[in-house]
Amino acid sequence: MKAEVAARGLARLEARVCTSSCLDQCATGVTVLVEPDHFFYGRVTVADVPEIVDGLVKGQPVKRLVITADQHNGALDGMSDIKGKTAREPASDGST
Repeated sequence: MKAEVAARGLARLEARVCTSSCLDQCATGVTVLVEPDHFFYGRVTVADVPEIVDGLVKGQPVKRLVITADQHNGALDGMSDIKGKTAREPASDGST
């Protein structure tokens, strides 16, 4: 993912890919947390990376990979981002 983001010229100002500690999403396999939009992608494979980066460029989540509130284990429930909003699914129109 880091290489794809860098190859598209997003690494310096638009997006940052970094490792994290546990995201408490073991049931959903390899997981990506997208911030500041505050949603998870689950069951991510290497083959999904170009589509995820396309979504970042377009500002539209990859809906088939988004972990909905009923699928995640509540790891973000009640957690507020710096804007004071609570965890949520991305809007259906791709906006947040």
